[in-house]
Amino acid sequence: MALPLIFIISGPTGVGKTTLCRNIVGAFSEQIVAAITTTTRQPRIGETSGVDYHFTTKDEFMRMRDRGEFLEYSRVHGEHFYGLTRGEIARHFQDDLDVLLNVDVQGAAKLCELAQDSVNAMLHDRVVSVFLIPPPDNVLVRRIRRRGVISKKELQSRLESIRREVRVANTYDYAIQPGNRRSTFESMMYIYRAEKLRNRLKPIRCI
Repeated sequence: MALPLIFIISGPTGVGKTTLCRNIVGAFSEQIVAAITTTTRQPRIGETSGVDYHFTTKDEFMRMRDRGEFLEYSRVHGEHFYGLTRGEIARHFQDDLDVLLNVDVQGAAKLCELAQDSVNAMLHDRVVSVFLIPPPDNVLVRRIRRRGVISKKELQSRLESIRREVRVANTYDYAIQPGNRRSTFESMMYIYRAEKLRNRLKPIRCI
């Protein structure tokens, strides 16, 4: 049997990460599940705790950090914390399910670093990273503004952050160029199938 994998989806705000993850899980529902990240930010309209994110307070997040519960965590845009717990990955791996993870570039870098460590049995050689290249700035601005009221200063800060993220796209295993939802989904589908055909087999126990 093949070992379950973690598929990281990264990219700036507004590139369609959430939609892509939802579509991939829908297409391969018996093989892959979406990991749920823990965050200190407030839920947006329509978001549900335990479905979209595990929403928590900053104090509780820090207690979880101090207990060593996170595989990785980061502070995004200097505001809210996001983190992936060890238990979230372990429970899916125990069911032989692949895990799809929507994570920022800081989290992706940490997980890829852990995956290179042969001592880390949970992640070693089991992380596949995919970066979604953003469309032009004018398209991104429209998408960001659709999410809610944002000041000019905050918008510029977001755009600068996006440019910094794009500069590390070449460190990922794959990069998907801007396109429509269908083309992005098809690219990710090919990546998923190809990676599942790679020889990452569980060791066979000799009798």
